[in-house]
Amino acid sequence: MQQVELRLDKGIVVREGERTLHLDPTRERTPSVISHAHADHASANGLMTPPTRDVLQVRTGASSTTLASLGSTTDHGGFEVTLHNAGHVLGSAMVQLGGLLYTGDLNPEGALTVPPAQPIDCSTLLIEATFGHPRHRFPPKQEVIRDMQLWAQAVTETRSLVLGGYTFGKSQELIALLNAVDVPVMVTPDIAAVAAVYRAHDIPLRYEVLEGPAAIPSSPHAAILPREGLSSKGGAGAKGGLARELGARYRAAGAAFGYSSGWCATWNLARSWGLEAQFPLSDHADFDALMQFIGGCDPDQVYTVYGEDRALADAVQTQLGITAGALRDLK
Repeated sequence: MQQVELRLDKGIVVREGERTLHLDPTRERTPSVISHAHADHASANGLMTPPTRDVLQVRTGASSTTLASLGSTTDHGGFEVTLHNAGHVLGSAMVQLGGLLYTGDLNPEGALTVPPAQPIDCSTLLIEATFGHPRHRFPPKQEVIRDMQLWAQAVTETRSLVLGGYTFGKSQELIALLNAVDVPVMVTPDIAAVAAVYRAHDIPLRYEVLEGPAAIPSSPHAAILPREGLSSKGGAGAKGGLARELGARYRAAGAAFGYSSGWCATWNLARSWGLEAQFPLSDHADFDALMQFIGGCDPDQVYTVYGEDRALADAVQTQLGITAGALRDLK
């Protein structure tokens, strides 16, 4: 590639001469590449993996006919685009443009439903920094998973439990985690719709669908609800109405409530959210994993984006000796 210009403008803009490519634009731009199907990264169209297209179709009705599989190289908008597994959620991709690598959200540890991201040699690395501050360090993932499984098994000996999770990504990981220890799983229709995409892409998940409070089984089980289900405030007309209604029924029945997120390593949510347990399980890389990944890519220049971008850039310069800066500060 020739000299490449980078800037933030409702997403990431890559310019080389007269050619422009948009990475994860927040509104539909052409040409663009979409790293994965979370709402803060995905517009309605662009180059994406088939699983990302399928999840978007289920969640928003949006679609794309510009598809590329992980590991493939495609000419798109005049750029040679190679997609690599990002280890974040189903279909998530890192985007390579010659010597430039954009990670999007990534996880070098992977998950039960997604293989880990691998470092890619590059000259310029553009990396997400959600947990880019040194205070964000997670315990070993397998220990967290085992703690969650043991808790779920112990609770469901006598009563049901509720776990809150994002509709796409975390909820499917929770299904897999509970399937592994044969705890019966119930999910809301929106979570089930995304889980069906996982099944279509050969990731076996077992669950039953909670169409409404009348469908709650009397026998102990685990219910996975969107995060709104952890609060009993609001009725069926409120945002997350079904989840809130189900959550209120489970609370009234004495179910145990838990939550899992990387933020659980930093914040104590138990009292304010009415939880019996919280677990630092994340589909992002923590600070140490980000630093190790950056070192493995051996770049000459690092730009950090989103989250704790400046803190991560400072650490890369001082600890790894690599020229680094936050993309938002690039003039």
